[in-house]
Amino acid sequence: PGPEGNGDYLYDDYAKMMYDLIALAMQTDSTRVVTYVVRKELSGGVYPEFNVSKGYHALSHHGNEPKNLSELAKVDAIYMKHWAYFLDRLQSVQEGDQTLLDRTLLGYSSGMGMGHSKTALPTMLSGGRALGVQHHGHLDLKGTRLSCLWHTMLDRCGVPIEGQFQDSTGVIKELVA
Repeated sequence: PGPEGNGDYLYDDYAKMMYDLIALAMQTDSTRVVTYVVRKELSGGVYPEFNVSKGYHALSHHGNEPKNLSELAKVDAIYMKHWAYFLDRLQSVQEGDQTLLDRTLLGYSSGMGMGHSKTALPTMLSGGRALGVQHHGHLDLKGTRLSCLWHTMLDRCGVPIEGQFQDSTGVIKELVA
């Protein structure tokens, strides 16, 4: 139960449990594909345990108000802390001379950028070293469609694509070894 005993839960505990469950499902080869929405959707993404007053969506319409920007940054930092926890968890699972992270491709993104932008979508690709993904740190790929990243991930995982894949223009060459 949450702090008020009303059956709600603490997001920090929930997020770690979900990432542990996803890692276990991958480790046991129970699944090869997972999608996970990190927000508390039914509660509007409000995190009282982190002293955040509004839901994530409301904060994304920050109006450049310092309090909203500060709280948005706090929630994004919480998400990144949990993502790092998940990556560390996958890195800790040894599979021969590779790790589960080396053998897994992970995309972290949003379907919408600030102000509902569909072109400025900060996106992270993690893992996949054993699948031929070459990491460079930050790449500025302005003008590259998000579907190109999904196309690249499918390509690296050996999933054949027949015909056009959404609006992709092909594999992102900078990401493949």
